[in-house]
Amino acid sequence: MRYSYCVLTAASILLACPAYGGNVSIMPSLIEATIERGRDQTTLVQIIYSKDGPEDTAPLRIALSEEQWDMDRIGQVSFSPQPADRNPHDPRIVFSPSELEIRPGETMEVRLSIIVSDSTVAGEYRSALIAEPRIPYKPLEQGERRLQMRLRLSTILYVEVPRIEHDVELAGLRVDRVEGQWNVIPEFRNNGNGHTRIFDWLELYPLTGDDRGEAIYSKEMDESGVVLPGRTREIHEKLLVELPPGDFLLVYRADGGRDSPLMEGELSFTNFGDAPEADTIDVDDQPEEAPETKPVIIAGVRDRLSDGYWVQLFATDDYERAHDFAEAIDPSFKETVSLHYDEPHYKVLVGGYSTRTEAQDLRVRVAASGFQEAWIVRTSELNSPSR
Repeated sequence: MRYSYCVLTAASILLACPAYGGNVSIMPSLIEATIERGRDQTTLVQIIYSKDGPEDTAPLRIALSEEQWDMDRIGQVSFSPQPADRNPHDPRIVFSPSELEIRPGETMEVRLSIIVSDSTVAGEYRSALIAEPRIPYKPLEQGERRLQMRLRLSTILYVEVPRIEHDVELAGLRVDRVEGQWNVIPEFRNNGNGHTRIFDWLELYPLTGDDRGEAIYSKEMDESGVVLPGRTREIHEKLLVELPPGDFLLVYRADGGRDSPLMEGELSFTNFGDAPEADTIDVDDQPEEAPETKPVIIAGVRDRLSDGYWVQLFATDDYERAHDFAEAIDPSFKETVSLHYDEPHYKVLVGGYSTRTEAQDLRVRVAASGFQEAWIVRTSELNSPSR
């Protein structure tokens, strides 16, 4: 049996009002445990009520409960009650006490046990220990002053039941510009049954034609986020550098640890300086009867794009929106238009040149037409469609 836990930051809340103050926290805020079937593990969670100043602070009655938690595509965490029809074979979380009274300056301990049955299916299970006050605590006595506050603290748990398979991939890479700030947005897909922590680093080079100069920006390797099993996750990272107008090449690398292979990606983009950013194009605003256009090449589940350099104009997970967008392109635009399924997105691409320089010329032309966030992609950088 193996067990490990890691404290990232203590979940805490600062309380303040006239003549009262304090800080309540829970530690650790994160527990990661690997437990074999038929075994259990116990640890202690601390509720800490520190004082903020010499004044007295009211005691708190803390109630504890278990909830489930989840994370969305951009990393936002949400909590919800455990379902009534919870699988009885899933790991059980048992804690004691379920309610406690804590006074300023005290630290109270909660005994938390994770129990894995012999019939638990291998994989990862997520839970959370929630601590929140009973409101009202008790009736006020005549002349008594008391701070009534609402807080909600959590210790989140990852429980891994072997055998855990770790299989994460870099599913996409793009840059965008919002209010003058450039952001790098890698997209990861976790095909395994356990969560993966992403450690990444990047370098940015100026481009002159097909040649790149010395790196003008680099980010050292550090942890950037977690990808849950069976999920796709985008991680948004700011480029902390002022970019002059011109062309740039982004070289991105990420490591998922746990014997995962190194993930790498490259893409080029153009900074057009202070030119106004293009409005978002809504295909619903297009005329109902678009003019006749060149046939759209569908490079979907079976077909593949010819090797070369393309300029990406639009991406969505809705096929109809992507198809309508591609068909609405002005027929006077004498370029090959391709609607490519690059799981999980449908991407509208134009071009298909053998050299990056030719694609760069096209990107400049489409940018002048309003597609200022367009960038060059190479066929080899796109995902192979699922079969």
